[in-house]
Amino acid sequence: MNDLTISASSPWQFRLEPYLWLPGLNGTVGARGRTTDIDLSASDMFSGGSGPATYDLNMYFAMQAEARNGRWGVLADAAYLDLGIGGAAPSPRHLAADVDCKEFLGDLVVAYRIMEEPTSFLDLYAGARFNSLSLDLHAQADLVNFPTEVAINNSQSETWADPIIGARGQWNFSNKWFLAGKADIGGFGVSSDLVWSAQATLGYQFTDMFSTEIGYRYNDTDYKNGGFTYDMAMGGLYAGFDFKF
Repeated sequence: MNDLTISASSPWQFRLEPYLWLPGLNGTVGARGRTTDIDLSASDMFSGGSGPATYDLNMYFAMQAEARNGRWGVLADAAYLDLGIGGAAPSPRHLAADVDCKEFLGDLVVAYRIMEEPTSFLDLYAGARFNSLSLDLHAQADLVNFPTEVAINNSQSETWADPIIGARGQWNFSNKWFLAGKADIGGFGVSSDLVWSAQATLGYQFTDMFSTEIGYRYNDTDYKNGGFTYDMAMGGLYAGFDFKF
């Protein structure tokens, strides 16, 4: 995140920020009433895992965009993750489980600048967080201890949206360096019981048009619908590359 201030030449300003977010995953996912627990560090995603569990990051994409006119702005954030997890145990009746997870996570919000100073700003925003998730759960039955148990081959997809409200701000503590942060909360039982996220970064302004930032982002979602479960915390390193025009 970096500041967009009012331009003398045009009332509109735009910003694009491709970014890397390397989150660990901790929580429970399930399809058609069958659940499994996931405990995955960011390093496991790129090392292939440790112990009996294996992890494969098949695809990743993330981008932010912002358009601003005066005090008003529209912000969009989209991330896509395609992850394969093997070796998890969903229950005592099953020896191992493979989980294929494809997730799109996106925000679309309207922001209003309530404070702007030469070295800082503060925005309030409201909008929606969108989540589209596809789960494939395959588990091998423990036929020795549970001879009547059958293997699990469950697939389910869900798409939902949650209202969110939040705030973001930035403080330029030198000509080049800045601190930025944002936090929001939502869900309120509309789709998810609760969603919330927080981010804090340290940034460096290379030129008027280009800056970079690095820090930490955390996202938590608690969603259940029928036999579908997604109760997941995602947190890890964030690095963004910001272009203004």
